[in-house]
Amino acid sequence: MTLPADIAGQIKFLAEPKARGWRSEAVIVRIGKTEWTTSVFPDKASGSFLLPVKAEVRRKEKLAAGQSIRITLSLDGR
Repeated sequence: MTLPADIAGQIKFLAEPKARGWRSEAVIVRIGKTEWTTSVFPDKASGSFLLPVKAEVRRKEKLAAGQSIRITLSLDGR
């Protein structure tokens, strides 16, 4: 999923400069009752970040393509 531009701006502002692979940022995500650790990846086309959502999470939370959802996302400071 592509994150909204305002969220991408906050990630860019808050993230510590570091050399992670593909300039990704580690995050903790919650959708519904499911929480997991993953990374968001910069997307040049949209100027935002892409958040991969595992098939297991999509099934568990009954998500469908094009559906608007509410997520909780925080930078993982490890």
